[in-house]
Amino acid sequence: MSSKGEAITARAGASYDDSNRDDSEISFIGDISWKRIHGYKTEQIYISYTEATQVPGYTAIGAAQGGPFVSNSDLKRESSQNLELGAQIERGALKFEGALFYRWDKDLVDWTYSNTDTFARSATGVDLETFGLELICSKRFDTIEAIASYTYFDKCEDYGNAAIDGSFYALNYAKHRVTLGAIWRPNAVVEVRIDNEWRSQAESALR
Repeated sequence: MSSKGEAITARAGASYDDSNRDDSEISFIGDISWKRIHGYKTEQIYISYTEATQVPGYTAIGAAQGGPFVSNSDLKRESSQNLELGAQIERGALKFEGALFYRWDKDLVDWTYSNTDTFARSATGVDLETFGLELICSKRFDTIEAIASYTYFDKCEDYGNAAIDGSFYALNYAKHRVTLGAIWRPNAVVEVRIDNEWRSQAESALR
């Protein structure tokens, strides 16, 4: 059975976050999407903008000034903004999804280090810009679904301190990542999965 239709959808919202440890914050979220269904073909394009915020955790702002983790009581509220453009195409058993996004974080709490002592970790508010691309393709063959994906990330960081040389977590990421997998569903109860991954990590002084 086939169907036809075309629609444009717009959504908008906001969240309010309050804490006795920091100023309150309002975060906005919204998207616009266009979708067309024609027979067994479905096409969709969307653009979205989201914001998120949170206060630093207790470990990061605690009183620890020695050992492998050094806290920082001056850390500010973390905030994140994300702009994304994506598309989805379905042709019967074939499905393709792609997304291009740009994200910028302000005062993102991360554990950083200096090359003079790569084992000592200090809680730091990092300004981070991230550009990303994600492509996913899947195809169904009766009871088997094959899935392939590619992801690209590029990050630019600003520690606000020349003495900081790197990050343990936020800057420890795969610049290129390729996955190949399959799902076998012989019936409504049993599901068998197999996954393979190849990744190229961003350069880091810790490796």
